[in-house]
Amino acid sequence: MKNFKNRTVVINFKNNVNIAVTIGKPDKPLLVDGKNTNPFFNEAGYYLIEEIRIGKKLVHFFPLNRIYNIDFRLANWRFPSNCYVITDPPYNIGFKYNTYSDKLSPEEYCDLLKAAVEKRKSIVIHHPEETINILPRVTGTLCQEVATWVYNVNTPKQSRSITWWGCKPDFSKVGQEYKNPNDPRIKLRIAAGKKARIYDWWFIQLVKNVSKKMSGNPHKCTIPEEVIERIILTTTEVGDIIVDPFAGSGTVLKVAKKLGRKYLGFEIDRTYYRYMKSIGL
Repeated sequence: MKNFKNRTVVINFKNNVNIAVTIGKPDKPLLVDGKNTNPFFNEAGYYLIEEIRIGKKLVHFFPLNRIYNIDFRLANWRFPSNCYVITDPPYNIGFKYNTYSDKLSPEEYCDLLKAAVEKRKSIVIHHPEETINILPRVTGTLCQEVATWVYNVNTPKQSRSITWWGCKPDFSKVGQEYKNPNDPRIKLRIAAGKKARIYDWWFIQLVKNVSKKMSGNPHKCTIPEEVIERIILTTTEVGDIIVDPFAGSGTVLKVAKKLGRKYLGFEIDRTYYRYMKSIGL
């Protein structure tokens, strides 16, 4: 195996079907629930399969529609090349997580976000200041769209930025009621069953810790499902692959599944992971 490092090996069969296997760099055993999930190894080290193709069809080495209780950085270079990363990452503000330090140095925090989104179609939810100061340094691509999520709450901030990197939403895919329903032209549109496209500012209240929606959920900063629904519906199609490297309690993955998208989630916190498994992810 080591002789094929960083090469693509093509196996030809009599029926003219080609299987192309791209061998990646050596790595440590990839552990899931204490078991090695990477069978491709020898004495010199472990070699991870980047990609397998049968003919022109891409076969995903990492099974989709699953969550993994591991640090996504063990597998980020094997994210499907055509995936969308949709994530609400840790904000590096000293929030008390069970297994993660939310007080990294600026360099460490940039490296973490870079590993998640660099040169990928990414939609990131973050505070406006970090969106401006950090994300352009780590995404490796241009911002294509910005929406502002606004909510009423007695905290230092009442909004977050939602930004699209390397991809662009179509806000006409999600409708809202017209703001000027008495306009004669708008009356005709309403009579025809039409709606206005959503704006680039979204007033959606936070999920409160005492809400029934939080029953059994151990995560105290859950993103409202409506926010994720709008992102997924305006940006992706049924069957597209969505990856959340900071899965938390699984809101992105739950909504992706409900809307007919394939998903892949990573979460290092065992409590959050078990909760996601308990709700069918």
